[in-house]
Amino acid sequence: MMTTSNIPSSDVSTPERRLALAVLADAIRHVRYGGGGAADDEAWFASDAIDHPFAFLAVCESLGLDPDHLRRGVRNLHRPAVRAHAA
Repeated sequence: MMTTSNIPSSDVSTPERRLALAVLADAIRHVRYGGGGAADDEAWFASDAIDHPFAFLAVCESLGLDPDHLRRGVRNLHRPAVRAHAA
């Protein structure tokens, strides 16, 4: 099994990794900014399926990313920004 220790996160040297990164980035954009497909992308992040090369867990494994860390980050996209109030 691949881990972040043996694949640099910046390693997108193969077409498959570039495509996996593009799939991940597109899903993050949909969740962050809404629009068509956002609910499907949220379900994709929550899924534990690994039966498809572009299932969330498969993408994480191919890129050497921690899926739980990414899921926490995606959940944080929904939190309203804390704004400082001028006194």
